[in-house]
Amino acid sequence: MDYKPELSVRSAFQQLLFLGYELAILEGGKPTRWLVLLFYPSAGVVISYRIDRCGYLLFGRAWSLLRILLVPLFALLAFFSCPHEINFKADIGRGLQVRHPTLGVVVHGEAIVGARCILNGSNSIGTRKRIRRGDLIVGDCVELGINACILGPAIIGNNVIIGAGAIAISDIEANCVAVGIPAKKLRSTNGAMIAQSDNVSPPACHVSRLTGPVRSQPNHGERPSRLSFEASRVRTRHPSLRLGGQTAV
Repeated sequence: MDYKPELSVRSAFQQLLFLGYELAILEGGKPTRWLVLLFYPSAGVVISYRIDRCGYLLFGRAWSLLRILLVPLFALLAFFSCPHEINFKADIGRGLQVRHPTLGVVVHGEAIVGARCILNGSNSIGTRKRIRRGDLIVGDCVELGINACILGPAIIGNNVIIGAGAIAISDIEANCVAVGIPAKKLRSTNGAMIAQSDNVSPPACHVSRLTGPVRSQPNHGERPSRLSFEASRVRTRHPSLRLGGQTAV
């Protein structure tokens, strides 16, 4: 059965909480930045995506028509920041960072992306062919270098760095650096190197989200139904694939 997003007031409000967290990352512990944060291209991109996503989770398919009423708002955000192509149907976890959005960023509507995703610019999380929900999954704490792309169907594990100019067209195991065309594992990492040091406490990036182990901290509103769906598809398609340092069984 295909994964369907939870359309509710609660999940929509969660997007606003995610937005607050992401703006706090940009603020970086310097209160004066709040005065100019709207003029940051990175802020404009996450604001427009989260508002768009919030509307979709409230109104479902009707949002495609209702969002026309917010064209002036989105145009204003584009004026202060830059245009982007992050589809409001894309399910992106908390902590999204788009560091150089003027270079361009595209995220497919069927993508499921974990927490703390970092896009450095000129990135695409898209497809090579028709996919369905669950065929394009990006784990927690994944960073894409300049000009790096993920073209699904593909499953990217947690704590992965995809190097500049690399193109991932197949699954990549957790805790590694991948480079080249097509992207291949270059070396392993300790799983903690991608967690950024700032004044906002990062999630437990070294803990697998896709296999769903017990966390030592709150899950910040992650939906068990979504995690179960992801894990079941991973186990079915790739019984030996390592995600988050564990082997799916």
